[in-house]
This record gives sequence, C-alpha cells and structure tokens, in this order.
Amino acid sequence: MFDGSVRLVKEQIAAFFEVDVRTIERYLEKYGDELGLNGYEVLRGKRLKSFKLTIKEQFDTDIGVGIKTQQLGIFDFRAFLNIAMLLTESERARVLRQTILDIVIDTINQRTGGSTKYINQHDAELANGWGQIATPLSVQTGGGPQRMNCANVIRN
Repeated sequence: MFDGSVRLVKEQIAAFFEVDVRTIERYLEKYGDELGLNGYEVLRGKRLKSFKLTIKEQFDTDIGVGIKTQQLGIFDFRAFLNIAMLLTESERARVLRQTILDIVIDTINQRTGGSTKYINQHDAELANGWGQIATPLSVQTGGGPQRMNCANVIRN
C-alpha cells in the first residue's frame, strides 16, 4: 500500500502476465500517456524515497531497487487493468479481459432487466430522448416514402 492503494512495479506486472519486463517497457513507451492518465506514475525525489520506505516497512524488502535509483514507475490497480487491456502477448491478460467483459455484460443485464439483445429499448432515459438524438424524417426511397431516424454527424 502506498498513498492508500496497492501499487505495483513493472517487474511485478511482467511476472503476473508472464511476459518479459522488456515487453512492459515497450508498452510503457508506446502507451505511456494513456497509462499515465490511468494511474501509472513515475516516482522521483521525496515520493520515491517515501515509496521505498513504505515498502521496506510493510514487507521488509527493498523491492530490488538500488539506493542510487533516481526514478521508479509504479502502477495502481487501474493502470494494471489498462495494461491488461493492451497486452496481446499474454494469455493471462486475455483471460482478465474476458473477465472484465463478463462483469460489464452481467452489470448491464442486471440494470436492463436481464437482456442485452435490445439494450437501448430497456434504457428508459435513452428511449425518452431518442427523438432528440435521431429525428425521424420522411425519406423518399424506391419503395416510396419511409420514416428513418437521422442525426447530424459533426466531423472535425
């Protein structure tokens, strides 16, 4: 625990997902901004010293970080899940992604009365505003006029 939450270093992430540490480093290079927005943090200075002291107090270990280490990247749980969603080389990451999908679908099922097939029909708030989202217009087709839901698409 550090700052009230579980934190992991890249070696722990690599061990969990059964990939090489260099794989995690490549993902950090490629997706660093996204991971940073989702809880990955590079510790330096006083925060690094505090982290190392916290780990030593909690686990009586130095987590393999040398005394002269000037920075250390750590993942919170959200960043851990984020890297699981990005990793394609890991079977454990694939299983975790599948579990996340199962949880999301189960939650949607519970909130919509047990069916995701017609999920939008079960969402009363969405159904009430449908005319504002997609306005029905009469469109002339080869088979005669038909009412179609239309919406403006704004592209930048």
